[in-house]
Amino acid sequence: DSLIFKDGHQFLFCGEDAICIIGQMFILLINTFEKTIDYKINEIEDVNAPPEDFYFCKCISEIDGLRFLTNKGIFFIKKVPSELYEICFPTNKTPSKKLLNAYNSTLTKQGNSEMEIREISSELSSAINNLQLAAANIYWLDKDIFKEKKNIQLYILNAAQFGKSFIGKDDFNFNKFVEICKDIRIINNLRNHATKCRLITFNEYKKINQKDLIKKLLKQQNYSLASEISNYLDYNNKRVYQSYAISNIKRLPQNCTVSQQEKLYNELKSKFQGVQNISYIKIAKKAFKYEKYEIGLKFLDSEKSILTKIPQYIKLKKWDKALELALETFDNNILNAVLE
Repeated sequence: DSLIFKDGHQFLFCGEDAICIIGQMFILLINTFEKTIDYKINEIEDVNAPPEDFYFCKCISEIDGLRFLTNKGIFFIKKVPSELYEICFPTNKTPSKKLLNAYNSTLTKQGNSEMEIREISSELSSAINNLQLAAANIYWLDKDIFKEKKNIQLYILNAAQFGKSFIGKDDFNFNKFVEICKDIRIINNLRNHATKCRLITFNEYKKINQKDLIKKLLKQQNYSLASEISNYLDYNNKRVYQSYAISNIKRLPQNCTVSQQEKLYNELKSKFQGVQNISYIKIAKKAFKYEKYEIGLKFLDSEKSILTKIPQYIKLKKWDKALELALETFDNNILNAVLE
């Protein structure tokens, strides 16, 4: 939680092991080692202090860092994960750094990569995992002028893949490797969506239930990405299509014609091909709520469950249709209920 004690000033937690004080000129971070890091948020070179009622940014605490928003853009301060630090520090001799060097030896044809791999054979599994986690904590955007971060992430993942070819299935969790690759691909897609990007970090993504992620995308009306991720994760994407249909029905003009509703119905039905267990009754109810009766009746007719359709036809005073369906059930109790 934040304690805002003055306009333009904040006191916040930053991740799990640091706090920060935000003023009009600086963000000050204090960690558990009693070290302070400062970030200058005022880019104006002026010896005079800014006016009392002026402030430069808004900061938001997140699970793994501090996001701050200014008129220059959105920025994120987070602790560099140990897996990434290990391979970046020049003199480090960790297994993951050695694996990265072995991969580089293969590319440059210098040194003996197989000998380097044998030196870390007992720690090869953790080295591969650490390289993957290092890559997962590198973030890039397609719109960046320079593509270094994207290329570095791919380079590190290729090094992890290289190490994987030297290890047996009894010594390594290949399923976990695939899952982390999936995570990275999803995060990259979330961050680089053309119109509705989500600037999410790896730790934030791992804290979100994947079904909750789909819900968030639907609230954002990002149906294309929600559908793509649902398919990628082998989820039934019926909810995505239902939400997409309801959103399109809601956007129909209030005085829309029957032909407009029929056209939208045909477009939506064509998109539903191959999607299992779509609730047409749910779409129909929403259409009736928005007073789009023609398309609502078409979706109601598409519903397979007779017992869910009958109450809707009664509510719409479509007596003949309700009786017809009741007769199809060959159930006297249902027929009597409809007659009453």
